Amino acid sequence: MKILKLLFILLVVSNCTTTQKNKKTSMGKNTPEYQTYTKQKHRFDLNGCDLKYNNKSFNIGMKLEDVENVFGKKYIKEKNISYSKTELYFIFYEEEGIVALFDEGYLRDIYIYIQDEQKKEKYDIKGNKSVLFNNFILKQTDKMHEFLKTTNITFDDFEIESNGYMQRYTCNNKQLIYDINSPVAYFRTGRGHLYTRGNWNLDDTATIKYIHLYLTHIEPLTNQK
Repeated sequence: MKILKLLFILLVVSNCTTTQKNKKTSMGKNTPEYQTYTKQKHRFDLNGCDLKYNNKSFNIGMKLEDVENVFGKKYIKEKNISYSKTELYFIFYEEEGIVALFDEGYLRDIYIYIQDEQKKEKYDIKGNKSVLFNNFILKQTDKMHEFLKTTNITFDDFEIESNGYMQRYTCNNKQLIYDINSPVAYFRTGRGHLYTRGNWNLDDTATIKYIHLYLTHIEPLTNQK
């Protein structure tokens, strides 16, 4: 009889553990958050190398005409004042929440805004209320630690700096960088200028301003003596 009770308890615990695990690894398509996301006019789905806007794929390196086919032709264009010999210019998709940098007519960087960004007399970028990030809903109001609690992603999956978090993906022999702009604080001991910096304070993070996507070349391995 005791053996049967023990087996029953183990079965219940196992089912609970499985349910919790499934809850964290599931996108939750039946949740109110996901249903709200699907009703948005502008929907970003950012999943590693797979980038989509309203179910249309896009990628870094696209020509302007291809970008227009995905995001539309309604944007503000501004030449970038720089010492570069190449032709650099920004385009601003205000309603879609996008700022894109083009180099010689090719998409070099794209900033997907989560929070609103206004620049007087220039542009008024509307932040996205929610985006699909690695198959999980990231809401505009989410702080980073709050978002991660609803996912199977952890802080160990990121490189952390004071201005935010970074992830790298290998895509067609290049690295696609996710640079997530969200200030990160760290513990301090001492006062004034005489203080010691401790570990990152990941229990009280900030909301995300934007997600910056760009490519870098993968450095070839060299023989070391």
